[in-house]
Amino acid sequence: MHLEQEVPGMLAIGFYGVMATAIGLLILLMFLYKSVNLLPFILFLIFFLPAGYYLLEAINVVRSDVPPAMQSEEASLNIGLAGVFWAIAMSVFLFGAYRSVKPAGKKQIDRIGS
Repeated sequence: MHLEQEVPGMLAIGFYGVMATAIGLLILLMFLYKSVNLLPFILFLIFFLPAGYYLLEAINVVRSDVPPAMQSEEASLNIGLAGVFWAIAMSVFLFGAYRSVKPAGKKQIDRIGS
C-alpha cells in the first residue's frame, strides 16, 4: 500500500508507544495491588505486539527490500501472522475476562441471589 513517507513511522511510534504505556501501567497496577489477576491482560498485550508488528509490516511492504514480484505474497504472510497472534492474544484476553468474573464458589452465588 502506498503511503506518505512519514506515515509508517508515525504509525509504528504511535502503536508501540501506546502498547508500552499500557503494559507499563498494567505491570505497575499488578505490583501496587499485588494481584496476579492482571497477568492475562499483560500477556494479551504482549501477544498483541507481534500482531501489530506484522500488520504494520504488511502495510509497509512496498518500502521493504522485498522484490516487487513477491510483495503481495509477503503482505499476505504478514497479515496471516498478524491474524495468528491476534487470535492468541484474544484467547488470553477472554481467559482473563473469565477469571475476573467467574464466581469464587457456591456461597457467593447464594449471596448475590438473596
